Amino acid sequence: MLSFRSVVALTLLVAGVLAITNPGHNRHMDAFREAVRKESPLTGLLHLDALVSKFQTYHSAVIFSWTEIDENTVTYGLLGSVWVDEQALKQRNQR
Repeated sequence: MLSFRSVVALTLLVAGVLAITNPGHNRHMDAFREAVRKESPLTGLLHLDALVSKFQTYHSAVIFSWTEIDENTVTYGLLGSVWVDEQALKQRNQR
């Protein structure tokens, strides 16, 4: 059985790793741009993906992060990785 100190130390260690590896705003923008280019190559050719990514609002909860466009979450970040919500991207492209 783990002692209280061990549990606290392990919790702090995990929280520290999550905080250090939390991706920044640029990583979110890059992931979003790449997803937009895959979804619509013409958008990437015209560099509209860079323009659209400027409208992202970055949020960080220290141990994870996310970005939103028009109050719709489009990317999630954790442990140095960023995932794009493909469903939100498709809905955005249909507008």
